[in-house]
Amino acid sequence: MEDIKIEEDLPLIIDDNVNSDGEIVNPFSTKDIKVTHVTIALSSLLNRLKYDEIDLNPDFQRNALLW
Repeated sequence: MEDIKIEEDLPLIIDDNVNSDGEIVNPFSTKDIKVTHVTIALSSLLNRLKYDEIDLNPDFQRNALLW
């Protein structure tokens, strides 16, 4: 396997909404969210699950048995 080289001189991306600890300090506006409703066939949903196209355990979810 090839070692991964970390470039020291990459540009620093500054996000005004996140502090240096990664905590959100200025949340986004709910007015910026766009919601659309789409009817999806059950067979399409099952196929997406079958081929791992839907992540049922994303990193931002709480851990199981939290409560």
